[in-house]
Amino acid sequence: MRKQLAKTLATVSFLIGLVVITTASANAQSLATPIKVNIPFDFIVADKTCPAGEYTVRRFQQYSSDAILEISSADGRTKLVRLTNSVQTLRPKKQVTLLFHRYGDQHFLYQVWPAGGTSGRVLTRSHSEQQIAQKSRNAEGLALETSPVVETVVITNGPQ
Repeated sequence: MRKQLAKTLATVSFLIGLVVITTASANAQSLATPIKVNIPFDFIVADKTCPAGEYTVRRFQQYSSDAILEISSADGRTKLVRLTNSVQTLRPKKQVTLLFHRYGDQHFLYQVWPAGGTSGRVLTRSHSEQQIAQKSRNAEGLALETSPVVETVVITNGPQ
């Protein structure tokens, strides 16, 4: 009887430990912890131009999923809320990474990747980005020299 009880307690303890480790790992790979980034150029999110500077990217609500992101400037002048979709990679990002679509000198925020994550967030194209993308194609639908350049911008040096 005592052996069975000890075995049951050991199994329950193992399962609790596994849940704690899995939850901690999932939070480290999500946007549960806000990301602070310094973006060195003006960029556009949801048809709004954001000046270069320090920004925080986080979940819109602390205990919700990463589906809705809040992007806010350090000075409090800019605060945007954006619906996103999940995007996956097989290789975890070692650093916080933001991807931008660049058309000429205009940058559109495209993806947000937390450090250590295999799951990132992709923002849908805004109306203005769709218009610029359309203009960058000729009548036959072939890409011209001005088609988008996806620029990878590594924002931080390590996990936050």
